[in-house]
Amino acid sequence: MQNLKEFNFKGKKVVIRTDYDVPLNQDGEIVDDYRIKASLPTIEYLQSQGVKEIYLVAHLGRPVLRPREKFSNIQAGNVRLGLGAVALRLKELLNIDSESLNTKEIKPLGIPAYIITRGVYLLENIRFDWRETDNNGELGRQLAQLGDYYIYDAFAVAHRTHASTAAAIKEARVALPGLQLLSEIDHLDQLKTEIKHPFVCVLGGAKAKSKIPVMQELIDSVDTFLLGGVIANTFLKAEGVDVKRSTVELAEVKESADLIKQAPQKFVLPEDYTWQSGKIMDIGQKARQNFKQKIHDAKTIFWNGTVGVTSLNAQDFKFGSEEVARAIATNQQALKIISGGDTVGFVNEIGLNLHQFSFVSTGGGATLKYLAGEKLPAMEELKRK
Repeated sequence: MQNLKEFNFKGKKVVIRTDYDVPLNQDGEIVDDYRIKASLPTIEYLQSQGVKEIYLVAHLGRPVLRPREKFSNIQAGNVRLGLGAVALRLKELLNIDSESLNTKEIKPLGIPAYIITRGVYLLENIRFDWRETDNNGELGRQLAQLGDYYIYDAFAVAHRTHASTAAAIKEARVALPGLQLLSEIDHLDQLKTEIKHPFVCVLGGAKAKSKIPVMQELIDSVDTFLLGGVIANTFLKAEGVDVKRSTVELAEVKESADLIKQAPQKFVLPEDYTWQSGKIMDIGQKARQNFKQKIHDAKTIFWNGTVGVTSLNAQDFKFGSEEVARAIATNQQALKIISGGDTVGFVNEIGLNLHQFSFVSTGGGATLKYLAGEKLPAMEELKRK
């Protein structure tokens, strides 16, 4: 893919598809602004090159809407999914007065945009337009025609075939990857091409289905898979362990069994657990010690998904994940890449500095699909351009 630093942006209009799908609390306040910060290098570089206007395109959550419903009605029905809080935080990060927040309508889209500063505008949640998730060609053309260049910098949704992630790239005069996207690819490729052993892959979280393809792709290069969460429960079930009422993805049990048979020495399952009401909620003390030792010895580490239930209502079961996080953070010899919104959010929650990791991917599902060798629609469109 081409590098935007090879192009002249002086006096040009640019559209940037970025990723501002950040977690919010019950009051609509931003809990974790890592994805907003990740967009700054591209924005600031373009500003330094004398760009005339920047239109930022992003989504937040999954709004409830009906096709062809009036935009104003969709806004009113999804108040907590508006990008106002994101716009204010972006102004702060760009050192712009954030006390006021004004909007202007972007024609012909009929979508309001927050005025970040003169020449920088953040369109309201693009998923408020019913055409976005339909990969509508008309919306794609309208977005592309806002600028002379369409820059795609939203790796976390590169696996979605939506108007702003596929159609707009196809319709753009010139489509380029953003600096964050290039950084994502450069770092994730290290897990395939520049591996130092032992290579330890820590996988947890609530979904086994999305992680099994990653294990299938990396099984020849990974030395040890440390498993927690639902994926561990599923593998334990495949091994004939009685997990009682624990959450298991039954459809993935056979594939789990096949993976273990392929390389049994590479899979480390928890040897003890923390239970509640017949459900595994966290890895136990012996498992924590074993996981920490494997992490301590590693020279390449990839982590996606907490190894226990870590929601605000389940703080008694965060200790396994916390010990894993701190073990990875303090390993000074390894390449350390972490991904997934829940994982990164948890690291922030326990007060670790993200700079203690080699790279923090903005993607969750997109990261896993990329590592599994799957084609991502946005990436494919960029290559075609």
